[in-house]
Amino acid sequence: MEVTCLPRRVLFIDDDPIVLNTLAYLLRKAGHDVEEAESSSAVLARFREKPADIVLTDFKMPGLTGGDVARAVKALDPRVPVVYVTGAAHDIEPHERALAEAIIEKPCGLTTLHDVICVLTGHIGQSPHSEPTLAST
Repeated sequence: MEVTCLPRRVLFIDDDPIVLNTLAYLLRKAGHDVEEAESSSAVLARFREKPADIVLTDFKMPGLTGGDVARAVKALDPRVPVVYVTGAAHDIEPHERALAEAIIEKPCGLTTLHDVICVLTGHIGQSPHSEPTLAST
């Protein structure tokens, strides 16, 4: 059963451009506003400029890991859920697991991503980070 929710502002980080582009495209088709980043080093600046409702991040990446991303996001806004989207869930130590609200194993599809986004952000109602839309009459 698919969960429904209002569109969310999603920050998605993955060093694999094919995974990043494909999953970001699918999330956009589902109505979400997706900011993509191939490098975790650029994430903090983007998150400060345009806060997100939820952060999806690969765990194993060059430079900062998904755990590093989660720590940085939580330092800026502890209310923002972080989800590891990874093919290496078995490598995540318990102290790193505790930083994320969920872990999604790759390969994954739109339904799984969308459902996790909706469940973890359902309490916020209208996204405070979405661009306002004009009602048509």
